[in-house]
Amino acid sequence: FGCFSFVHHGSILLEKGASSKSGAVHFYLQGISDEFLKAVYDASTCLLAASEGEGFGLPLIEAARHGLPIIARDIAVFREVADTHAFYFSGKEPQDLAGAIQDWLALFHANRHPKSEGMPWLTWAQSADRLKRILTDEEWLYQITPEGEIRSRAPSVSTPDQEASHV
Repeated sequence: FGCFSFVHHGSILLEKGASSKSGAVHFYLQGISDEFLKAVYDASTCLLAASEGEGFGLPLIEAARHGLPIIARDIAVFREVADTHAFYFSGKEPQDLAGAIQDWLALFHANRHPKSEGMPWLTWAQSADRLKRILTDEEWLYQITPEGEIRSRAPSVSTPDQEASHV
């Protein structure tokens, strides 16, 4: 399971989709109203995304839309989605996470933590349009042939010599 916690002044306010061996109480936020989710964001200091396997990184986008700082596990999808707009941590031991939270809190109190404001994201419509262009207009970066060969599509960039020959 993934772990997405909303942190309120150093304590976990709510946790979504986590499993625990410690007996901690977890609140699963399935089917909640937009108003309730907004109240959770408003009461939170940051989003803690400790998932080890995430598909799209949507919780990071939701947090950024609400201006919430992000502490995220250092996995590819989170880097792709949040880039420099999140604080990243590695390791799988509790002390790794505890140390990362302490480091982030020091940055937060000095107002030097990464900010989620300005983090770019695509809307569902933009995402669907991008997928359509990839599928129909061949705007793909890689192609896998039926033989299993991976081909990279080189970007079409003209050189100054090519441009001069067209003048």
